[in-house]
Amino acid sequence: MVHLPEKIRSAIQKVVNQLKKDERICGVGLFGSWSREDYANGSDVDLLVIDESNPPTEYVKRIEMTGVLIDLNFVPKKWITEAIPPEIDQKIHEAYILYDRDWSFTSCKEWLDKFYYSEERLNLRTESYIVDSDIYFSRATSAQARQDFESAYIFAGKSLENSLKILIEACRLPICNSCFIQNLERATEKLEMITTYAHYLAITNLNEIDDVKVEKILGLFKETWDEISYFSKRNKKTLEKLHFNVKSKLEYYISAQFLQGTILRTRSLINNGKNVEAAHYIRNITLEMLENYLWLKAETEETKADPTTLFRFIKETAKTIHKKTREIFHTEKIKSEDTQKIIGEVKEINLKIRRQRKNLIQQALK
Repeated sequence: MVHLPEKIRSAIQKVVNQLKKDERICGVGLFGSWSREDYANGSDVDLLVIDESNPPTEYVKRIEMTGVLIDLNFVPKKWITEAIPPEIDQKIHEAYILYDRDWSFTSCKEWLDKFYYSEERLNLRTESYIVDSDIYFSRATSAQARQDFESAYIFAGKSLENSLKILIEACRLPICNSCFIQNLERATEKLEMITTYAHYLAITNLNEIDDVKVEKILGLFKETWDEISYFSKRNKKTLEKLHFNVKSKLEYYISAQFLQGTILRTRSLINNGKNVEAAHYIRNITLEMLENYLWLKAETEETKADPTTLFRFIKETAKTIHKKTREIFHTEKIKSEDTQKIIGEVKEINLKIRRQRKNLIQQALK
């Protein structure tokens, strides 16, 4: 195994031993910061778990083992034996295999490691970022047309973030929620596109984050989590009826271990002077929580939900959550002309990156 502190190593071994007893589990691998050895205080352990029962999609469960927080990232076995989805490329590439009952995990990793930085796989991964970028950009323009300026603003920023992952890929850096800002800065410096980095920070107002603001964001996140967790647990029967993807994500987010890990990781970033990284980390988590909470709230109250107008829906159905989250995202004073300008800027940067994509892929091939 990669060099790990004894406490982490022992906890991982105990979990792997438990997973081996489950006949549905045919492989386990360590990935993420502990595999890359760029972990920090507050980093949880990420285990990729190959599930032979082939669940409908990927899902995550957080557990605690002897004081160590561990994310079990379950993926269907068919994902590693048939066509490998690009969204798990990095996880497999980083994986240090701890258990492989039938060698299918090892065979998959050997193949992917060989072709990870091939033109074909880079095309697949960067195309997936473009698809995600387009989805959020479409939501942004639709929200703008429907005068939900908060949603328009946040979705425009999210669209740009997905495009910027192409730059990180071009520099062979990992895509990581808690080190996105750091790796984006490194990538744009190497590619001599640092103005794009500065533009992203300005569009998302991350350039205004300081010690006071990041502490407030963390406090507001805790309060938002409390409300969403309480509502979800109170409506557990309804939660069970939701789409598998929504249900599994909400169950992950509302666990006490998830909150504990999020606070530890955020606190570590703040203590290391990475206020912008911490704010970005919390915002991304908050947005995904809200996107899934939307469906539970709508089902519980028998109302119609539209992810395009997410923040309007939250404002109408959960006023206290809306009040907190608009401060987290700094959308209190956003206006139509602001979002119209930002959408135009995001469109221009997205198109510029797409025009350069072939050259950026060649950069990654070097």
